[in-house]
Amino acid sequence: MTFLYGLALFAGLIMWIRSMLFWLYFIQLKHYRLDRLRLGLTRTSFYSLIFSKHRIVIMLLLAAWWSAPYISSQLSARIFPDGLFIISAGYLIAHLGQTIRALYRHSLQVPSATVKMRTLYVIIFLLEVSAFFYFFGNLGVILLVEFFQPVIVLSVFGLAYTPNIFLHRYFINRARKKIATHKNLIVIGITGSYGKTTTKEFLAHILSKKYKVLKTPAHINVDTGVAKAILRGLTPEHEVFIVEMGAYKKGEIKKICDLAKPQYAVLTGLSDQHLELFGSMEAIAEAKFELVEAIRDQSHIIVNAGSELLVSECKRRRTMSIWYGIRAHAARFKPTDIVYTEKETSFTLHGVKFQVPCIGTAQLNNLLGAITAAVELGLHLDEIASLVSDLPKIPGTMEPKLGNNGALIIDDTYNANTEGVVTALRDLPHFNRSKKLFVFKEIIELGERTDADHTQIAKTAAHAADYIMLLPSTARTVMSDALVKEEMGAARVLDVGDTKKLRELCDADTVVLCEGRDAVKIMSLLL
Repeated sequence: MTFLYGLALFAGLIMWIRSMLFWLYFIQLKHYRLDRLRLGLTRTSFYSLIFSKHRIVIMLLLAAWWSAPYISSQLSARIFPDGLFIISAGYLIAHLGQTIRALYRHSLQVPSATVKMRTLYVIIFLLEVSAFFYFFGNLGVILLVEFFQPVIVLSVFGLAYTPNIFLHRYFINRARKKIATHKNLIVIGITGSYGKTTTKEFLAHILSKKYKVLKTPAHINVDTGVAKAILRGLTPEHEVFIVEMGAYKKGEIKKICDLAKPQYAVLTGLSDQHLELFGSMEAIAEAKFELVEAIRDQSHIIVNAGSELLVSECKRRRTMSIWYGIRAHAARFKPTDIVYTEKETSFTLHGVKFQVPCIGTAQLNNLLGAITAAVELGLHLDEIASLVSDLPKIPGTMEPKLGNNGALIIDDTYNANTEGVVTALRDLPHFNRSKKLFVFKEIIELGERTDADHTQIAKTAAHAADYIMLLPSTARTVMSDALVKEEMGAARVLDVGDTKKLRELCDADTVVLCEGRDAVKIMSLLL
């Protein structure tokens, strides 16, 4: 019994850690923002987590532990406490086995190990371990803490949020003073509903051959992140600072502009991404155009003419812009002779031939934005053509990978938006593979556009893909109905449990498009 007790305690500790990491991942997924967390807590998907099978079992075991003292002494002597202990220990050990299996399959959802995340983890871990020892290591305490894990994690984050605001202001004020001393620094702001990070990375790669360039790291695009990039990275030697600017409500891009003082602007596109947070398309447009309003010289405004909503907004505001785009008739920078392959894309621009190691229409459009900005900063197209032959890969963004049995896996899992998913689906015929598979869950925060956008994605997928795996989501019913209307039979629509069939379908004649972060689990099974 002592060995079983020790094993159960170890299993309970692992359960705590896994659950704690998941809820910290949930917070990080919402970018530590209270507005996104509040919205996430109202979703059906959140309640499905709260009332999952695991949590129901924990609740039943807790009820048994609580009621044990009130059961008649005769029954208690026969069943409690040993029987209840064995049942609880057995469940904890079974959960440990499931965790080991998930770890082996790389399907655990854990947050990135940032300083903020490590701090939250240590605080919560110490609190829970202290509670366990205070109550004499009872298994019932392990179950109780596990049941209230979401409340504990979210409460600790909430308590830590307020002092964090003052810390953010401190960083921003320091960064504002530091960047003000760099009088000759060229600052380029990049914003849009999609394509910001890729355009930034491509532009930084091109300009770094001529200039000393600083860029905001990875997908960092809020005022605090920009401030930290300035404080940690900006030196007197830097000539260009490329700033990715994101927003979930009006005024956030203006804050970044007030800090960084951009002289150039690149607008990558406009869509209904995060519509539920903004409230309206007008609010989204106003937020993105805060960057335009910060630019004194309108000849320094570079716009994706392939985004109809963006073009319409520019015309309404009478914004004088430099246009780029693949299909846009009026674009100054418009490629011809485009040829896509599984590993690269070639095209001609103003008579200059380009060959680049990126795939897909969206990636090409992002590269065009970077090329246009580079030309405006004094580089020649011949020079740029030689610089883009070794473009960096952007993880999780139309990234080709070799899967099991030679299948081509397109990893587009970092983020998903309607425009990007539809464009990627339309690119599938470019890949010379006989079978096309599409793995997808949903796009969140679309508000009133949720049904319409998921219907559009389903209709596009029905004609572009041979098989579709729809992961469980609130949009699954809408998409399934749309697939039926497009006469896509049930045999071609896979469930999340059909992993065996998915593996059987994947061979050297297969391309699999994985869209959105939830597709990572499925993708890991194919690599």
